Amino acid sequence: MENKTTNKAPLSPPKTHTYEHYDKDNDVLYKVTDGKIDAIIDAPSQNHNRFKEFEEEIHISEHALDLTKDTEQIEGYFNQGDCFFYKYLIMACPEDATVVEIGSWLGKSSSFFADNKKPNQKLICVDTWRGSTDELKGNHTLATKADVYEIFKKNMGDREYTPIQKPSKEASLMFKDKSLDAVFIDAQHTYEAVKEDLECWLPKIKDTGYICGHDVQHQPVQQALNEVLKDRWKLSGGLCWYVEPLAKETV
Repeated sequence: MENKTTNKAPLSPPKTHTYEHYDKDNDVLYKVTDGKIDAIIDAPSQNHNRFKEFEEEIHISEHALDLTKDTEQIEGYFNQGDCFFYKYLIMACPEDATVVEIGSWLGKSSSFFADNKKPNQKLICVDTWRGSTDELKGNHTLATKADVYEIFKKNMGDREYTPIQKPSKEASLMFKDKSLDAVFIDAQHTYEAVKEDLECWLPKIKDTGYICGHDVQHQPVQQALNEVLKDRWKLSGGLCWYVEPLAKETV
């Protein structure tokens, strides 16, 4: 009896599902690949980096943002809108950008940035990890009971980042003027502290770079922004604020 063999065709690679989605509420057109945001394409009615306030309802599926399990397990205030803004910042900054995060605490936002950044982008985390003096009996009470810096390092694991354990003003002296592509301010939220952060870090930003921050819902934060930045600052995703670059990068 003749033996017949069947040659099976090699398996085809899985198809990639890519489509464009327009978020009409926020005027953002973005490309989605396999359920994840791949790129911001444009904002049809205005420049793509002028977002309206998203608040908690960002109108993007939680599966569209690559919020890793490790990030979700880290305690902190970092919602879907904040994730979207970090995604935007990563895409807007150059391939070899240096980004400084002022106020990293337990690493929730830091881990998200490190997990989603471009391979050659550099993340620098600045914090004392001793807690804000005005919040030691509130949100930062952990600093009175444990070594927060050690917890932060454990949470960050083997991610790529550089920690600087210094007060914000002292850390700013380590950088040359116009040397940074982005600075995200999320340290103390008193008027005096935010104003000092702005005055210390603004000179460090390139003309093509971004100064931005978190917790714009606090009146002292808004007061400092209005005094230092006047009408230049804008609302973005979640509870973030940002200032558009003074100049566009030229090729």
